[in-house]
Amino acid sequence: MKRGIQKNSEPEILKKYPIKGNIEGWYFRTNEISNNAWEVEGTDLRGRKVFCHGSDQQALIFEAEAMAKDVAM
Repeated sequence: MKRGIQKNSEPEILKKYPIKGNIEGWYFRTNEISNNAWEVEGTDLRGRKVFCHGSDQQALIFEAEAMAKDVAM
C-alpha cells in the first residue's frame, strides 16, 4: 500500500530554510561555499527541492524561485 506524502510544518521548515520565498509554500536558504561562490537550496512543505549555485547570491534566489514555480505547476 502506498503511503501519503507527509507535509512538514512551516515552523519546522523555517529552522533550516529561513528565507520565505515569493512562491506560496516555498522556503530557501543560502550558503557561501567559498569566496563569492553561493549555493541556494529551496524546499516546500511537501519536501520537493530546488538547487542552484553561482556567484550572484540575489540572482540565485530569483533563479531558485523560478525553478520552484516550475516544480509547483
